[in-house]
Amino acid sequence: MINLGRLSFENFKSFSDLYEVDFRKVDLFVLDGPNGFGKTTIFDAIEVCLTGRIGRVFSTDNKKKNTHFLKNILDKPTNIFLELVKDHETILVIHASIPKDTTVEQNKIRNHGIDINFLSKWPDDIRNISDLDYLVDFSLERILDNSNFKSTFDIFNYIQQEETFHFLKNKESERHDKISYLFGTSKEVNQKDHFIFIKGLLEKKKNNLTEELGVLYGEKKNLENQLGLNLNSNNVSDIHPSNKINKLVNNDNLISELNQHVENIGNLIWILNNKENFKILKFNFSINYIISNRKSELENVVKIGHLKDYNEFERIEKHIDWIEKLSNIIEIHESVLNVDNNVLELETINLFSKIHPILSEKYTIEIKNLKDLKGRVGTSQATINKIVTSRNSLKQHYEMHISSESSKISCPFCGDYKNTIVELWEEFDKQSQYFEELKDVNSIELSHLEKKLKESFFLECRSKSDYIVSKYKKYLDILPSLNEKLSLKDQWKSMEKLRTWFEEADIDIGNYICVKSSDLIGNSLTTKMNELVSFLRKLILPIGESKNYSDLYGVLKYYNLSENQGIIFDVDNNIIELADLEKDLLFLSYYDLKSKSEDLRRKTKEISDKESKLNAITSKFSELQSICSAYNISIKKYELSVAKQISIPFHVYSSKLLQTRPDGNGVFLQSAKNAQEVGFFRFVSNLTDDHDAWNTMSSGQLSGLILSFTLAMNKVYPSKFNTLLIDDPVQTMDEINLASFVQLLRNEFSDYQLVISTHERRTSSYFSYKYQHNNEVKILNLKQSRLNFL
Repeated sequence: MINLGRLSFENFKSFSDLYEVDFRKVDLFVLDGPNGFGKTTIFDAIEVCLTGRIGRVFSTDNKKKNTHFLKNILDKPTNIFLELVKDHETILVIHASIPKDTTVEQNKIRNHGIDINFLSKWPDDIRNISDLDYLVDFSLERILDNSNFKSTFDIFNYIQQEETFHFLKNKESERHDKISYLFGTSKEVNQKDHFIFIKGLLEKKKNNLTEELGVLYGEKKNLENQLGLNLNSNNVSDIHPSNKINKLVNNDNLISELNQHVENIGNLIWILNNKENFKILKFNFSINYIISNRKSELENVVKIGHLKDYNEFERIEKHIDWIEKLSNIIEIHESVLNVDNNVLELETINLFSKIHPILSEKYTIEIKNLKDLKGRVGTSQATINKIVTSRNSLKQHYEMHISSESSKISCPFCGDYKNTIVELWEEFDKQSQYFEELKDVNSIELSHLEKKLKESFFLECRSKSDYIVSKYKKYLDILPSLNEKLSLKDQWKSMEKLRTWFEEADIDIGNYICVKSSDLIGNSLTTKMNELVSFLRKLILPIGESKNYSDLYGVLKYYNLSENQGIIFDVDNNIIELADLEKDLLFLSYYDLKSKSEDLRRKTKEISDKESKLNAITSKFSELQSICSAYNISIKKYELSVAKQISIPFHVYSSKLLQTRPDGNGVFLQSAKNAQEVGFFRFVSNLTDDHDAWNTMSSGQLSGLILSFTLAMNKVYPSKFNTLLIDDPVQTMDEINLASFVQLLRNEFSDYQLVISTHERRTSSYFSYKYQHNNEVKILNLKQSRLNFL
């Protein structure tokens, strides 16, 4: 169960400095001392934290105040901290504060001007609260599991000292209201009565407005009939729009737009009367619009207008993929053709074998022998072979560049000049013979084998690669044209829309578009576009009309209308006939006459004003009827439920507290039985008595009655907040009633934390004596505490 912990407040009411009270681990806390030393202030501080306001105060006027009624020092902030504990552990700290500077609006009694925030722990320094870590999205009702905690606080948890006195001064007519307040319904009853009063005023006003409007409707009808005669119409009720043009129906701006609507309807009538000319206007406009604003789409038609559908792009992508793969193959075979014929390295053998594996298998033995011989040939022999090979390669390349008619030839090997080419090559052959004689048996065999492979394997590989390159390289030339088409894939829809328009308009543009995907448009696009635009311009038809298609189309668009072959359709696809438009023109003419009639305008405004008032009043009247009915049902249902639930414990507790009654019985509780019956709550001495207890009991008995009621409510409807606050309950109780009260609290509410105030020392001593067994009791004398504090 949840109880009070620590309480700290500063600059609150009569307390200017910081004052702290510790309720922790205390079952009975008695505040005693003379009146005026702050007992009720402590109760007020607790109530402010728990409910956000002080329930007993009320505003006597609505005037702005220069001072705040809860602050002691005006230019100093007020801070109140209240700790809630469960099993001696802090579960919540409530911080109620009033800022240093308050507005005159916040100072009003009804506003209180109190800010409530929540903390998870008690502040380390209660005097330094500049940086508090408040909980977000938190409510006291949620932790107490009671959504009505604030509204029922003074019923379940708090009995104020004045509640035991002022009832004796009430008139009999106020008894039910005051008793209902104890049950928590007086506020709702007052609200319901207030609503009923307002409902009566509204009903009277509603009836008066209805009668006035009836007269005004007749006067307006006569004025309208007189205007209808000017349009050769005997019955103005027949003058209304065709309802096929929405902007003429329920349009508040119709008067200001009247001339524009008349002109627009005239244009629509022209369309229906000149369908062929409208088609020509539309066609010419479309051609000019395409030329001026659809250049990109026209270019795309030229490039990909030959494609049948979007799936053609998939075939183009596959074709491009095939060509790209083919390009890689051609590149590989070109590498074979680029190999030097005079150089036969193992890397070259491996490359040719990889590219032409079938041919490689044919010369498997020779290739194997070649690799073996290269492995057996020593470094010096390998060098000789490379020299011979390099010399032969150099000779071959040199012969390709040297002129046979040169007078003097420079030797590419030693740099000496020879008189003729013949002399040069004779010297070359001598040197070659010299190097051949330097070769050993393996080198000679290797040379013969290399020569054989060059003349067979190498030659066949090069021949096959040359065939592949010659046959397929031509396909690489169409790759740019295919990429040109594929790049327009994302623009297919806009292109197709334009191409479809050409087809529907029976315009053949086949001579100006690409014939097949392999054709590259490229730089010829400008020429083709000029030819296509020139062709389209020649299609524009001459027309003598002064009408502009853009204006006519704007009218159709303005009214959300569509047109096809000179036929106009409304938003629901209904055909708009010429008679419909003539009907709309008549309506506009009549509306124009009405708008210019000063008498009708005044009458219409008068009716409109009264209708607005009547609609508002009727709406509020219906709301009030529902509200009053809901109030009545809820109040009666709640009162009956409460009365039934608490009647028995209330009778038992009141019998214990009112032991001085001669018959020894408690008080009975009566209430209305159904929603139709006038509501009442009545405390009666016995079941046959229909006199209220206020008229039959003493003030001491009434004090006991109120205490009994609060205790009964707690017994029947227990809550998580097990603390009872009772401010001076014994001012009008005698010793016998007081003894019974203490005995009842000890036996029936032993698990409750009690905070009680009294101004009598003997009463606080009596409470302490009765509670000292197995209970923690603490007595705080406010007079001594305040004087010592000072």
